[in-house]
Amino acid sequence: MNVFDGRALADQVLAEAGEIIGARKLSLGVIVLGEDPVSANFIAQKEKRGAEIGIRTYRYPIDTSTRKLREQVADLVKKTKHDGFIVQLPLPEGINTQYALNAVPEDYDVDCLNQKSIGAFVVGRSKIMPPVVGAVKTLLENARVELSGKKIVLVGAGRLVGRPAALWLIAQDLPFTVLTYQSLDLSVIREADIIISGVGQPRLIRGDMIKDGAILIDAGTSSEAGRLVGDIDAASCQDKSGWLAAAPGGVGPLTVAHLFKNLAILAQ
Repeated sequence: MNVFDGRALADQVLAEAGEIIGARKLSLGVIVLGEDPVSANFIAQKEKRGAEIGIRTYRYPIDTSTRKLREQVADLVKKTKHDGFIVQLPLPEGINTQYALNAVPEDYDVDCLNQKSIGAFVVGRSKIMPPVVGAVKTLLENARVELSGKKIVLVGAGRLVGRPAALWLIAQDLPFTVLTYQSLDLSVIREADIIISGVGQPRLIRGDMIKDGAILIDAGTSSEAGRLVGDIDAASCQDKSGWLAAAPGGVGPLTVAHLFKNLAILAQ
């Protein structure tokens, strides 16, 4: 199994974006509610990159209401000089997630999660794409994969992975199948040429479930005994031919890189 080097690819994406960000002294505001171990990993990745190109994290109590969160976002946009903002997901239960995300203006929405941003992306009028879609696109281009004619399976239909990936495929008029954790059809998995998983279920997909030559993109992480674990059991896939973007370390760094690329694009 060939393994994608997500960090090396991320460095390539950041090379161009970093020049723009550095020259214009751009910065990113990250809004966080409470503590989530998986989110903490992505925040750490952003802060590590942000130490080089400008980032500040704003933390609020886990019991912050939707209304208060929207007010905080609006206040930060108005009073700070950041060029982009993200609201770190997942948000605590009780928060109206989409309503909160809509508080980030389109021109600052580097995550492409505001409803207007999503709409622009769907109809091909957006200057940016959701970071995870940028990451998936980079991986497939790196492996020189032609999507036409491939059997593509999305495992999960969440806001951060499955949904934007589905919208991207629809925009290209490419057929695909969506499976959920509860409806994982092994016969569909076994026939898949490309599997993109983002459900956050440890080692859900194993080597004995896939065919030789499959391209596996693991965009799902969960915490297990204090460790981050991906949806795909990388160890059991080693004897298969094909490509693997493992988690952690594959899609994650590349997604963060595309987030900063979006920052550079929106600021131009």
